[in-house]
Amino acid sequence: MIASATLFSCGKGKSGKTSTGIKYELFQNKSGNKVQPNDVLYLRYTMLADDSLMSTNINEPLPELGFYPDVKKEPRKLSPIEEAFGLMEVGDSIKIFIPIDSMGAPGMRPPGLEKTKFIVYKIKIEKRMSNTDVEKVTKGIAEKVNGLFQDTKSNSLEYMVTPSGLKYKVLEEGSGEPIKQSNKVTTNYYGILASDGVMFDNSYQRGLLPFTFEAMTGQVIPGWDEGMGLLKKGSKAILYIPSALAYGAEGAGGGAIPADSDLMFYLEILDVK
Repeated sequence: MIASATLFSCGKGKSGKTSTGIKYELFQNKSGNKVQPNDVLYLRYTMLADDSLMSTNINEPLPELGFYPDVKKEPRKLSPIEEAFGLMEVGDSIKIFIPIDSMGAPGMRPPGLEKTKFIVYKIKIEKRMSNTDVEKVTKGIAEKVNGLFQDTKSNSLEYMVTPSGLKYKVLEEGSGEPIKQSNKVTTNYYGILASDGVMFDNSYQRGLLPFTFEAMTGQVIPGWDEGMGLLKKGSKAILYIPSALAYGAEGAGGGAIPADSDLMFYLEILDVK
């Protein structure tokens, strides 16, 4: 809760109620960068049962994503949190008090919340991005990766090959020293099946929210760990990972990655610490 005190504005904010009667306190930064319909929002939050901490992402390396819908195109009742988004600008924080009885049938509360009156959310918006822009960037990356896939299938893309069988191609050279074991690496990625080019996962369509992990510590598949040692901060590269260095005979993703699948990943190394 010490971190919460520094992240969220202290003192008394602007009090009010949403259109559905939910009480809030709004702490304004006056950035002028107002949340707009169809925005993807990058959030820090704390969730409490009255005054007791339930969860928070304050100390996580990356924010959570929220979405402020366009009710003119998608007519529906907004949730209390979505209503709160509509009051905010980037840099603002808000505290909203949701009566627990409004969240389900009275008497049907989870264990430990029998005496709770309010679920309290403290939310700060770090950044906003139009969902249209997210889709535009994702489409551009998808087209780029498809071109790399086609070049790979026609053998016109020259890969370097390591003794393990990992193939890699550095598309843009980064700066500094190669990534070392236990470095915290932040990357955006786009993954496809090497057999047919079908996308199974990517970080771009999740609001361009990158993935952070410790390199060469087993937090990712072996092909990624090996590939990190070949790259630097700022590198853009394609990894062609044989099944034995990926998910092997088990596959992954609930069938999205079949057994014995070779994989291709387009990577952008955003940061190394």
